[in-house]
Amino acid sequence: AAAVLPSTSARAGDPRLRWRSLDTKHFTVTFASRDRKAAHRVAVLAEASHEILAPFLRRTPRRRTHILVTDWTDSANGLAMTLPRNVIHVYLAAPDAYSSLNDHDDWILGLLLHEYTHILHLDTIGGIAKVINWIFGKTLSPNHLQPSWFIEGLAVFSESFFSSAGRNRSALYDMYLRMIVLAGKAQRIDEISSAPMRFPHGSTPYLYGSRFLEYLAARFGAEALPSISHSYSRQWIPYGFNKIAARHLKGQGYVTLYQDFLRH
Repeated sequence: AAAVLPSTSARAGDPRLRWRSLDTKHFTVTFASRDRKAAHRVAVLAEASHEILAPFLRRTPRRRTHILVTDWTDSANGLAMTLPRNVIHVYLAAPDAYSSLNDHDDWILGLLLHEYTHILHLDTIGGIAKVINWIFGKTLSPNHLQPSWFIEGLAVFSESFFSSAGRNRSALYDMYLRMIVLAGKAQRIDEISSAPMRFPHGSTPYLYGSRFLEYLAARFGAEALPSISHSYSRQWIPYGFNKIAARHLKGQGYVTLYQDFLRH
């Protein structure tokens, strides 16, 4: 009681901000009123991203995806989550020249292509998981169990495949992987599937995953990637990554194909 009585009210964030939301066909965009102009642009580009990605990933969410637009950091980034609902957080700060995101033709479009790929990929839910979610609410997404290099690699693949920029076209990313391979220090598939200790550390799933999936798309067709996503989402028993891959990659699993990729 002695600790509580002298306490004062506290707020998270800036209490002076006034928040607003606008609805489009597939999104609800929430923003501080000072960022109204930027939020309208985000809304337009989000719908453009849906028109591009929904046919490719063969998925349209049942409810609107929520997009939170903020401008309280100098970090160029964003994030996406699908449990318990679909949410994208957009930071309005643009990447600087030394950022791994520095290759872009439209920063916000590239960000939305990446994050909305996460939404459509991870929101693809079938099989027993769909039944469980119908009973208990949206609590289970089988595609979350895929390796991080597939999850992040697919998003980076999209940001490059559907634009004229992105990290698969980045000179910086090209330098990273080229020098690693020339030095004979490329990471094994078990390394990139866990918490990597070697350079580029947390960026490893993005770097290796995006280039590996780009290689698979060139060899087997880009449509193989969403097919893997849909097959995995219907699995009654989790894991079995190579078994699912073999269905869509001419009988070959990731372990063998990753060695082909490194030779390539």
